[in-house]
Amino acid sequence: YQLVHMDQERVLLSLQRLLAPGQLQSETQLVACLDARELNVEVFSTLWESLAATVSSINPRLLQVLEAELRALLRLLYFAFSVGVGRPFPGDVYQNLTYRVDVGNTVSEGDSVIMTRGRRFLYGCAYVLGHYLLERYQTMRYTGSPWVPSASSAEMIDNLLKSMESLNFFLFFLMRKYRNPLERIFRLRLRRAET
Repeated sequence: YQLVHMDQERVLLSLQRLLAPGQLQSETQLVACLDARELNVEVFSTLWESLAATVSSINPRLLQVLEAELRALLRLLYFAFSVGVGRPFPGDVYQNLTYRVDVGNTVSEGDSVIMTRGRRFLYGCAYVLGHYLLERYQTMRYTGSPWVPSASSAEMIDNLLKSMESLNFFLFFLMRKYRNPLERIFRLRLRRAET
């Protein structure tokens, strides 16, 4: 028993030496970012279910025809009442995270600034239009629209998108910043909100 207990203590001491306080905070922040991402998906899904049920009760055909547009409208409202007015998304708020813009090549705790109005506008356009175009593309692909490229080209586009998302997710785990490609393009990083 003592031998096992001594080994456990030695392992714990080694881990404490390896994990500097900044690194431990980074691990905690990584988990908070992933939890916030899941919360944002859940909040949006809940809002979508309510909107879809409402529209479906009015006219079921309308929901089938305009699903991508309704999702884009909901995404626009979701963005406008959160990041659009300078606040993080609801899931990020629950995890006490806020967006900061990285400046410079190396990022320390002080190397970030608050998002400007212009950057928020561009991020919102890319956020709403990017999701809308992707949903439209997927709808047209599976309905057999003549506007979609050939099957091999469409498969190549799908593989490229999946690869890009997987690469970004790997880089997020490695470097602890930019949860998605859009955040990487706009250099938006989630940080703990100052209290």
